[in-house]
Amino acid sequence: MKRMLYFPVLILLLFVQSMHAQDNPEFRVTSFTHESNNLAARINQRPDANDEPCALVLVRTAETGLGFTGSNNVVGQVQWKNGDYWVYVSGGTRTLKIYKQGIKTVEYRFDPVPRPKETYLLVLDVVRPKPKISVWPVTLIVRPENATLTIDGNKVDIQQKTHKLAEGTHTVKLEMQGYQPLEKTITGNDKIGRAHV
Repeated sequence: MKRMLYFPVLILLLFVQSMHAQDNPEFRVTSFTHESNNLAARINQRPDANDEPCALVLVRTAETGLGFTGSNNVVGQVQWKNGDYWVYVSGGTRTLKIYKQGIKTVEYRFDPVPRPKETYLLVLDVVRPKPKISVWPVTLIVRPENATLTIDGNKVDIQQKTHKLAEGTHTVKLEMQGYQPLEKTITGNDKIGRAHV
């Protein structure tokens, strides 16, 4: 008959720092072109504060809820028409800042600089970082040191105290000849914790 001796095992979960700091998505301008055949800025004219006609920048993107400011200010309210944001800027405006909460703001420098009564197309994407697998250091201190330790069915070296585990649930099993196996479940997450088994 095997003895029911539970040998002391200390599992110290060091969830001090997750190695998956989430980067914010960011805007990327894929193109900016003068649309010489598009008469929208001439047909739908909007004057600036000096009563001069504006240039029209059509911002094409799948992203909604954007905000805009220009180096010479955006003139009037930005409108959503036919799948584009209609952004009127004074002639000679050199930059357009595009922002949305949760996305890194971009300040795009126009080349060419928009001219009054002309229409331009700015194509905008949002680059979202690929999710990273969360990994945390876990320190396992096992006594007696001649026991066999497995994590998720894989034998690990007891002499190596710190192991990196992915986020989620893991099975830790301790075995030693003459004793019943000891099996516990631990969960890796972003909290600091300790567990005595």
